[in-house]
Amino acid sequence: MFGIIELPVEYLLGNCNSPIDYHGSLVDLVKSIEANECQIIVKTSSGSAMFLAGFIDHYCITDSLGAVAGDDTIFIAPRSIKTIKKHLKNIQAFIENFN
Repeated sequence: MFGIIELPVEYLLGNCNSPIDYHGSLVDLVKSIEANECQIIVKTSSGSAMFLAGFIDHYCITDSLGAVAGDDTIFIAPRSIKTIKKHLKNIQAFIENFN
């Protein structure tokens, strides 16, 4: 109907279990962190969302199903909405204490 053609695509990643090598402050990348009843939203400086989402996926994975990032916004899906406030605090603490 739309003329869409599926092409084979392959994504290759390095060792996904290795920590991300970054020695700066994550606080400098974050503009705000908010949550509603079902998700956490992190607003970042322009172009920083995917970089920061990688950290969240790697280090905060036990509390979240995953993070989806655009240019300056990250949507984080918690494992349970019952613990969203705890997860929000964990993400805030992680960002503030990362070095």
